[in-house]
Amino acid sequence: MSFAILPQQSPIDLGYAQPLTYRFPAGYFSFNWDAQETGHIVEGPHGKHISFTNSVSHADLILPGATSPTRFQMAQFHFHSLSEHRVNGHRWPLELHVVHTAIEPDPWSSGKDRTIYLVVGIFLDRQKADGKKDEAAEKFFRGLTERLAEKEADDSKAWRAPDPVRPRDLLPADPTAYWRYEGSLTSNVHAPNGGYVSWIVLEEVKLIDGTVLDDYIARLKHEAKVPQELDRRFVLHNPKAGGATA
Repeated sequence: MSFAILPQQSPIDLGYAQPLTYRFPAGYFSFNWDAQETGHIVEGPHGKHISFTNSVSHADLILPGATSPTRFQMAQFHFHSLSEHRVNGHRWPLELHVVHTAIEPDPWSSGKDRTIYLVVGIFLDRQKADGKKDEAAEKFFRGLTERLAEKEADDSKAWRAPDPVRPRDLLPADPTAYWRYEGSLTSNVHAPNGGYVSWIVLEEVKLIDGTVLDDYIARLKHEAKVPQELDRRFVLHNPKAGGATA
């Protein structure tokens, strides 16, 4: 179901949107996720997510109409199962949303500021039998599953985030190809969502051990929002290096 108010909702089906292939210039989008971040688990509208305080990880994006990039600080990440975004109807077992925020003058309220968002979406799937083992990602998901199991067994325990994680460890091997569109938050599954959100959804899927992935999904207990109408939006696809351009 889509909503009559607050148009340009997320998520969408990226394939059915018939994205335009476009090679973005150097410096259009970049991220620095190399630092070790320590977060804490919070119960929020997405269910349980990992929130970061004073994160040094960030992403830079040139917004529509701008000539220089805006810096967005990493704020939190959370997961959806099944994936909220789809490609020609296909869904993945898990989708990671890495949420970044920045402050800018509110164009609709003189003298006031507003929070804007950059969300990086990453699809996750089960590792093939002969696939290379991803030690860092497996360690992260094992730790997160253990924390959730501890809380389920004894609700009096405080939430504990996994050991410090380097967000880059959750990236696929080649994060250079992506879809780009303007949308909304997806916090409320059954109602429209506000928020000025720039979406970057990576094309390459992150593969991790199937047992580890399924153990986490079993404890996620999250309902994914269905795809929304495109509402006259353009979706752009930045291909991998060497790919076709328009």
